[in-house]
Amino acid sequence: MNSWHSFSPNGRWLVFSSKGRSPYTQMYLTHIDADGSDSPGILIDNATASNRAVNLPEFVNTPTDPIEDIKVPAIDVYRLMEQAIALEEKKDYVNALAVWKKALSLAPDDASVQNDLASNLYLNGDTAGAIEHLHQAIKINPYLTHSHFNLGAMLMEQGNAAEAVPELEKTLDLDPRFPSGEEALADAYVAQHKDADALVHWRKALAQSPQSVSVLVGMARVLASSSNASLRNGAEAVTLAEKANDLSGGADLTVLDTLAAAYAEKGQFPQAVASAQRSLDLAVSKGDTAMAGAIRSRMEFYRENKAFRN
Repeated sequence: MNSWHSFSPNGRWLVFSSKGRSPYTQMYLTHIDADGSDSPGILIDNATASNRAVNLPEFVNTPTDPIEDIKVPAIDVYRLMEQAIALEEKKDYVNALAVWKKALSLAPDDASVQNDLASNLYLNGDTAGAIEHLHQAIKINPYLTHSHFNLGAMLMEQGNAAEAVPELEKTLDLDPRFPSGEEALADAYVAQHKDADALVHWRKALAQSPQSVSVLVGMARVLASSSNASLRNGAEAVTLAEKANDLSGGADLTVLDTLAAAYAEKGQFPQAVASAQRSLDLAVSKGDTAMAGAIRSRMEFYRENKAFRN
């Protein structure tokens, strides 16, 4: 049985790191009297790590002279994180990795450091090492949405869809409005030939990201080519694929390939052959021999007035 040419999720899904977080934290100050009773906490707006270093001596109930030093290791960790992120923004992933390792040595029990080190390892091509640190991040803090998502996405890239599903489901338990999570979970179900489950999550992803080309294509593929006849809907598949084609400027070979399958499911075989030919031309021009071969196989179906089944 022919199947869709697989492609890496790295091109569509984000791998989350500290770059998406605010540099500010919430800090509350309270006074503890001689009996150990504390006053209600007062929120200090926009408190950074540096602010804490400055403010701490003002709230220590002792003369300042005996204080030689106040150690706040978090400051060093935050500075290293910022340094590593700056290097990553310059695509200097190798030197950033050395900085992340320094941060980890200072804060091995910091789940965010573990997650961000994992993201860097992934960018450096060490997916196995990244997965190891993501497991550590989740062990430290099982409520980190981006760690579960990253782990699920990386497991999918390694072809472990069954292991990816629980991580992606946990992602959506923690953050029900996470389009990339819905998309990744839908793809994981497709990889396991669970098209009905996949379609549920494609629809949720589409509701949240109606202009996403990858979501439009993913959903159209299921509607056009599922082996489950009750799920197929050629008209809807064409609508979705044509929208994706418009959004991508008619120059995306995967979109055109999907549009061809949608036309075929709707019985519009001349249009299916024409769309497949445009997709094939793009694949050949890019030197993508695997994709070109898959498209040629599907074109044979369309020329025989047959729809493609995944």
